[in-house]
Amino acid sequence: MKISELFKDIINGISGEQWKRLRLLSEKHRQHWNARNEWWNTKFYINNPPNNGALQQTPLKGEPEIPYQRKLFYPKEARFALYKVPVAYFSNDVSIMCCETITKLRDSYSCSWKEYLEPYLNGILNPDPESFGYPLNFKLSDVASILDLRKESEVLRLFEEVAHEHISALIYSDDYKYSRIIADVSHKKGFDGIVYSSVREPRDISLCGYNLVGFDESKITNWTADDI
Repeated sequence: MKISELFKDIINGISGEQWKRLRLLSEKHRQHWNARNEWWNTKFYINNPPNNGALQQTPLKGEPEIPYQRKLFYPKEARFALYKVPVAYFSNDVSIMCCETITKLRDSYSCSWKEYLEPYLNGILNPDPESFGYPLNFKLSDVASILDLRKESEVLRLFEEVAHEHISALIYSDDYKYSRIIADVSHKKGFDGIVYSSVREPRDISLCGYNLVGFDESKITNWTADDI
């Protein structure tokens, strides 16, 4: 039996009572990502000065659209992506979002705050001058049920206890099929998304960055001035 098939059997073998414990532990940390928290999402388009996000632009991939009215949920082949079901990705910090989405930074596991991020955020450097990004921030519904799989979370420790002692190493590896197995099962168990640690933190500063993969579009809304 392949390791991935064995892993799938192990995750599917987690009992209902154990899933209840996982859910209760995740609920304890709801304040980390509740409706008043900002979740950042960006998409890059062909650089077309003056780059007006309210007008139709051409993305690096896909059909022309209005950036500030863009669709968020798409089928993906990425960490914690569902199989054949649209998902959307967000970051808890603008800098982490940059590391996750700007090609030159994303492809470098030794991204530097001083060399790239700080100059980029201050408008001094553009790592990818051929593209222009449109960041938007969103909030989670108060009733969203999120599985907390950050590396430091109690939930991940419990997962290792009830499922597999090396689960953290597997889901944070570059082989996404393990994290996708957990995403698929947790989605069927009623979770609306998963919070997980970013693997693309800058090497010279600690941002404690993490990402959210959302499964349910109805649980995510635009952040407005009324939310301040």
